[in-house]
Amino acid sequence: MVTAAILAGGQATRFGGRDKSALIVEGRSILERQIAELRQDLERQIAELRQDVERQIAELRQDVTRQMAELRQEMSRIQDRTTIRMGGLFVVGIGALAALMKLT
Repeated sequence: MVTAAILAGGQATRFGGRDKSALIVEGRSILERQIAELRQDLERQIAELRQDVERQIAELRQDVTRQMAELRQEMSRIQDRTTIRMGGLFVVGIGALAALMKLT
């Protein structure tokens, strides 16, 4: 989170009453310089946040891919050893779970 305060208050008595934020330093007002610095910091933080989100998404994709592979393997194992009886119908072996799902 970026929190900033641009201090430009006061009477500017040492500056003859001139607006301090409007003073030119190296071709730009003090206020312009401060805003530019804040913008750079904000852009850096946004880039870091984007990288963090992209990393988290990649990790989630890997987790989901791994879990789906484990689920497929487990379903295959279950289908190979399952006998299902529904009324007078017996479904045995490969595809028993899939057949049950079609009947429900």
